[in-house]
Amino acid sequence: MSVDLALFRGDELLGRGSICIRNQRESSEFALQDDMILFISHEFALPASSLSVELRRRAEGAKEKELLLEAGLAMGVHESDDWESVSLGPEYTLGFFCRPVT
Repeated sequence: MSVDLALFRGDELLGRGSICIRNQRESSEFALQDDMILFISHEFALPASSLSVELRRRAEGAKEKELLLEAGLAMGVHESDDWESVSLGPEYTLGFFCRPVT
């Protein structure tokens, strides 16, 4: 399953990316605005694929990246008719659009 992603803070688009969810667990990383990085681990399963989401910020001068958000999602295997979204806490929203792998 191919998934287009968009992360929002309120109405502000922080960044976009795409993942291809396969049978083996894989990880993807996307650079966003404000020195933030979106990490997504994903694995295909029926009836719902597993996604682990981490949002981190690069802190100037720090060795570690500050963890802003951590969430686990079960995304039903389907083909989207339009963009869908899920709230990731009070501040962030993950938009997604699912399609079969061609």
